[in-house]
Amino acid sequence: MVKWGSISVAFVICTFALLQVGGITVATQTQTISDSSAISPQKSVLTRKNIALKRKLPMVGETSGMNTVKLTGSPYERGLQHGRVLKDQIVQLTDRWKEQLADEYSMPADQFLSLFVNETHFTDSIEKHAPSLLEEVRGISDGSGVAFNTIYVLQLMDEEWYWGQRIVSKKDVDDPEPENSSCQPLHPSSSKSGVDSKLAKEVQQVKHHCTGLALTDGKRTLAGQNMDIPGVYHGYQTLLHIVHEGGTLESFVLTFPGMIGLTGVNSASVGVTVNTLPQLRGNLHGLPVAFVVRASLERRSGAESRRFLKTILHASGQNYIVSDPTSTVSLESSEHTVCQFPPADGKSESSLFKSTFHTNHPLANSNLNKSFRRFVGSARVQDGHDPMADISPGSAGRLKAVVVALKGAKQQDNPLDEKFIRDVLAIHKGRAAISNFGTFGCVIFRLSQTEPPLLFLAPGVTHLTPFHKFAFQPAVGKL
Repeated sequence: MVKWGSISVAFVICTFALLQVGGITVATQTQTISDSSAISPQKSVLTRKNIALKRKLPMVGETSGMNTVKLTGSPYERGLQHGRVLKDQIVQLTDRWKEQLADEYSMPADQFLSLFVNETHFTDSIEKHAPSLLEEVRGISDGSGVAFNTIYVLQLMDEEWYWGQRIVSKKDVDDPEPENSSCQPLHPSSSKSGVDSKLAKEVQQVKHHCTGLALTDGKRTLAGQNMDIPGVYHGYQTLLHIVHEGGTLESFVLTFPGMIGLTGVNSASVGVTVNTLPQLRGNLHGLPVAFVVRASLERRSGAESRRFLKTILHASGQNYIVSDPTSTVSLESSEHTVCQFPPADGKSESSLFKSTFHTNHPLANSNLNKSFRRFVGSARVQDGHDPMADISPGSAGRLKAVVVALKGAKQQDNPLDEKFIRDVLAIHKGRAAISNFGTFGCVIFRLSQTEPPLLFLAPGVTHLTPFHKFAFQPAVGKL
């Protein structure tokens, strides 16, 4: 429940009235439970009128409803179910997305899709590390009746952002490995160095604005993220409840129709959130982020998922926060360099808990792509200066807001609280606008050694949207 004007937010516990649709279970009912401690957000200066997209696309931040679909069987069968149940939405969304591609690349969308598939070699890594997920994508294509190339590239959201213009313009596709790239923080060159202003604008164009945060006391972990993605996907928020083949592992995955996943948590209490780092090098033979997330959720411990992340070639620069009940680790991942942030002790903010957090610029990984190498020197950070604040001001502002909140948390009696994570991810003012009208959804995972994992999900702008609560086993309580 949301009241506008004097705004109050109610949080929602989902109780499933199960509907059988061609053998697929779809959740169709929710029960609202009020919460007197819920966020009371202030009115945003942004309006839906100001951020409407062209061609009557859904308003950014729009949440007309949320799909919740349970998928079972083999990978191909799960994809087939996904495609059949969400067919109409997949067709509608891909049509709108292809209009956007045609505008972005000044060519027919199918021509771009063909070019992109031919010039990239991500299937090398997919077939090596996640062949079952490629079968799931084939199932989605067959179930929805949408061409395989379209559904396949739909999975490659971050990779299309990173590689699309490079491939079309034939610029910076071949990017030799820089010397001395390693796990060390860097800072930008001086603004007085005469750097071309056009280049400055180019490297500041970051389409993704996600913020992630996790805390652990070694027995229980809270991890959360705002997933900020372009408006073409908004209004299609979808939660997949995946029962892995064999039935011994399940996952909750936030996504949109036709896509295998953005972020999620599994029944073994492994949670994975992700923030794009467009400054880092990608690899045309690497594993795309959607496949990395889903493959990580097929692991049964945080340690196993982190080992997996360190052994693969990455298609695009990302930061993964991998959490389980006893630990949480942030891994900045470029093509084949994976660096942990912050350092392993992670106790700089509080003696009560370890934390990690991230936005959209690298803090530990110096394996930068060609555009950003022109900006960045090789010296270490000095005087506490944010290493890339000068070229990623929005990301730096959000990061600072998280750090300030964490420093304040050490004064609380119980910082390991979902409400604390929620309040941080609901900050919505100025450059520190962690919650904004690009926010597709907010996830919070509660991971415990003694209780089943819980997912709290707000399918829209965090400070304006009710949360839903999902459990792999019956659970009581509220956020």
